[in-house]
Amino acid sequence: MGYDVKQVQAQILKNYGVFRNICEKHHLRYFGIGGTALGAVRHKGFIPWDDDMDVAMPYEDFCKFRELAKDPKNTEGLELFDYNEHLHAKSRIIKLHDPNTTFVGDKEVAYPDRYIGIFLDIMPIYGAPDGGEAQERLWKKYNRLVHLNRYRRYPYSEWHDGPAWKNAVFNMLTLPLKVFPYAHFSRKAEKMLSRYEYGKTGTVMFGWRTKRRRLFFRREWFDEYDEVPFEETTIRIPKGYDPYLTQEFGDYMKLPPEGEQRSVHGPVIMDLAKPYREYAAQARKQKEA
Repeated sequence: MGYDVKQVQAQILKNYGVFRNICEKHHLRYFGIGGTALGAVRHKGFIPWDDDMDVAMPYEDFCKFRELAKDPKNTEGLELFDYNEHLHAKSRIIKLHDPNTTFVGDKEVAYPDRYIGIFLDIMPIYGAPDGGEAQERLWKKYNRLVHLNRYRRYPYSEWHDGPAWKNAVFNMLTLPLKVFPYAHFSRKAEKMLSRYEYGKTGTVMFGWRTKRRRLFFRREWFDEYDEVPFEETTIRIPKGYDPYLTQEFGDYMKLPPEGEQRSVHGPVIMDLAKPYREYAAQARKQKEA
């Protein structure tokens, strides 16, 4: 669908302002991460075609923020979407969003419990083993839990293209997973990763990814931060942003080809004036009809 990305970015910046106020009030650590850090360095703001904003927090601070943001007194009318509290939540990312707006991606449109407003993504960073067999074991265990989490929450056909008979067989094979609460495997993954205290190892791990090249990073790059311009405000990015962004993106100052300059979210429903709950209610009625 067509929409004005600048209007979405303006709302995201409002969400970020609320997030930053909470973090500064309670002395919580955070960084602009991924495309947001890249945008800050290359564009001094959003990547022009980007319709989201990503911040990451050491897991201890992430947990503190998660609890603070569940209290409406702290969020100035915004709401927290916590993946552990919604069935159809594949990513291990919490979102601070505006309930008076709607932003539903193509992967969420079939699941009304997954509808939210325009959001700020907030991700956890964990400590991790410094290479070797311990890191390999952790990565493999984590990946198993990620897959179990997906198969507990969604039908097989959501993740794999295949004939109906194959989907039906796999859904039967994974039926025993339904005995577990839907957040069982995501909570288990958090508990496992949190054994490595942030700041006590030379490596950090992004707790929302699975591909190894973009999963483990040197902790020293995140020990301190630079406060840099971002649109009409500022944002913290890792002090070691150059080696970090190089590992993430390669030659990060080079623009991608014009055909790749587009959002990865592909919103199916985007409305700055209508609450997401109204769209969710309509979708539930359609499913029941």
